[in-house]
Amino acid sequence: MATHTHDPSLVTQPLISERAKTKLRKPLRLWPGIALAILILALRFIAPAVGPEKIGEMPLSVIAAFGGLFASLAILLWWLIFSRAPWLERLAVFVVMAAGLFLTYRLVHPSIAGAAMGFWLGAMSLPVVSVALVAWAAGSRRLAATSRRLSMVVVIFLAFSVFTVIRTGGFNGDFKNDLHWRWTRTPEEQLLAKGEEATVAAPAAATVSGREWPGFRGAHRDGVVPGVRLETDWAKAAPKEMWRRPVGPG
Repeated sequence: MATHTHDPSLVTQPLISERAKTKLRKPLRLWPGIALAILILALRFIAPAVGPEKIGEMPLSVIAAFGGLFASLAILLWWLIFSRAPWLERLAVFVVMAAGLFLTYRLVHPSIAGAAMGFWLGAMSLPVVSVALVAWAAGSRRLAATSRRLSMVVVIFLAFSVFTVIRTGGFNGDFKNDLHWRWTRTPEEQLLAKGEEATVAAPAAATVSGREWPGFRGAHRDGVVPGVRLETDWAKAAPKEMWRRPVGPG
């Protein structure tokens, strides 16, 4: 009669569900990312409202912009090294961000795509996407792996999509972005819409002492008007505006 011996090495381990694996894994180290995200929001929204226009000789808007950029880079460093996220997710975030930036460049308004020699979108979107990354990490930590990774792609692409509905007119005198909704008229379009009204506001060519001034800086483009004496005492004889013509933004 054959006997059967029990071999412990043949005992199979029970299958562990994906949700159970999530519970067994060390929890994400979220506090550095949350602290940096709060710093970005404070620099972007609170500091301009309650802070001074300048700190020393530096405009507060410039300090806030660079501070937010450095805090965003710190968030990416936290996610890559200190977050305790699975390595697949740590690296996938950078791949998805690169894909989102590549796609967004092809969808944004030309004023944004070409701003700051093409670097504006990358610099301005990084704080937005970094804060979105922290929000996703905090909100999805209890989800199963598949749901968490799919939601990561959706959140990052939604963060980039914000820039497809705006345009920029550049920077104003305080180094603040002149942002508008994409569908509003640009200053150039507003000027062109005036049509003939802007054209008849001034003569086709102005004359100085009978000499024609046909274009910028005169006939010889040297800014010289020969045979004309200008009154320098404006207290006695202030110059009078002869005509005005809108030329659009500078």
